[in-house]
Amino acid sequence: MKREDRRRREREFYEQLRKTLEQELQNMYPLAYAYVRWGESQRTSDGRLWPEVPSVQGRRIWWLMPDKRPGPILMPMINDRRFVIFDNEQGVFVDHNLFEFLVSDEQAELCVALMNSTIFALVREVISRVNLGEGATKTEGVDWNYNALLPNPSSIDSQKAKHIIRAYRSLQHRPVGAIAEEIRQKDRQALDRAVLEALGLDPEEYLPQIYQGLVRDGPGAAGPAGDAHHPQAAGPADEPEPDQRESAAGGPARGSEVHCGLPPHPSQTGDPGGSPHRSASAVEAFPQSVHLH
Repeated sequence: MKREDRRRREREFYEQLRKTLEQELQNMYPLAYAYVRWGESQRTSDGRLWPEVPSVQGRRIWWLMPDKRPGPILMPMINDRRFVIFDNEQGVFVDHNLFEFLVSDEQAELCVALMNSTIFALVREVISRVNLGEGATKTEGVDWNYNALLPNPSSIDSQKAKHIIRAYRSLQHRPVGAIAEEIRQKDRQALDRAVLEALGLDPEEYLPQIYQGLVRDGPGAAGPAGDAHHPQAAGPADEPEPDQRESAAGGPARGSEVHCGLPPHPSQTGDPGGSPHRSASAVEAFPQSVHLH
């Protein structure tokens, strides 16, 4: 068969598929169908039709979501009074305000436990951008990929890894508060101690310094508790902001993809970017492979 004939048949196939899917969409979800039809006639500020913008023009059917598996860990782009990394156990799809951490299922729980430690909160505080005002910080995909350091789960002793996971599970489903409040919680301190011990560091020596790096008055210090961004008093009695009501087990859904130097997530098999570099060191950076949708 000639190349021109194959292309013609391929176009005909996808055109028929589009019509079939639109008919199913109209029958089952009439409001969504009406939204798609409305979107087909909309234009960007430079006059380009929505189906022709770069983010969707490569799709066979412009409004149809790509067939992909959501990342198991979600990392917020904006951070304010609390530090939290979400366990995407419900498999939500995300866009730009959250980043997907693509890691194998075998490593996911240990990774999310490590990333919810205060040690990782300090790392994020250091690498994030501070141009938002009012103390909020911003961590873009390039910041996660080029600058964030994460302990390599493969280098952690299996028993110590179990200890970290047990400590994480004890706080996994409770609301996560402001950092000034969190560092006073026994379950939070237990997780931080477990992570430091797994890295061969003495918690008695390093944990107070980490807390003081994030909070003006850490545990044991005199004076009211306030975090580094908001020095006013903060404590369990404070009413949490709306975004503080989420737990580490779930969160809002928007983001992009971040790959790490670990066994690839199943959704990334065959990624043209190639296999990520895997380090044998105890601490490694996120490799350079963020995909923005």
